[in-house]
Amino acid sequence: MASSVSAKTYHFGAFVSQETVTQMGSWPTSTMYYMVSAMQKLEYNNYHGTNNYNVTSSKQDVMNYIGLNGKNYGLAIVSHGAPNYLQWVGGQDNIYGSEITGNWHLVLLNACSACTNNTLPNAFKTVGYSHRATVGFNDDLYVDDALEFWQAFDSVICSTDLNTVVNYSIEMSRAPAVLWGDGSWNGYAWY
Repeated sequence: MASSVSAKTYHFGAFVSQETVTQMGSWPTSTMYYMVSAMQKLEYNNYHGTNNYNVTSSKQDVMNYIGLNGKNYGLAIVSHGAPNYLQWVGGQDNIYGSEITGNWHLVLLNACSACTNNTLPNAFKTVGYSHRATVGFNDDLYVDDALEFWQAFDSVICSTDLNTVVNYSIEMSRAPAVLWGDGSWNGYAWY
């Protein structure tokens, strides 16, 4: 008798705003390296190819991924931010909660103050459901703290629940991180 093996098919997209790279050098891509690594460890398939991400100055690139009608359930973003939106280009090309569609499972947002309130986590539909979460920051963010946060996050991601992972990462970095959603979940991709 042949046996069948189920493979996880849900994927994630990873995007870095070109503006952050222009302004901050290698820090945004170094940060994204750890975010991508964590998502891959959690068995999400990388939409851009293993260990890859998209550096873009186009908000539309991100919105095209968000608007896919498929298995896009994970997202990692490095950009500027503020309460209620992600800033893509020069404070004019922002991604607001009202523009977000889909039912996301795990969203990682490296953007100052983007998770000060639950506007974006609610837009991603990661609040009030089991096995869904958004991890982000609720205040201004220093680049070294952000890098240390995601490095710590990546180092322990598969070992325990998301609450413990986030709290450990805060201790290791001093980053103003917050988790919205199911902190008792381990973050692994669903089948």
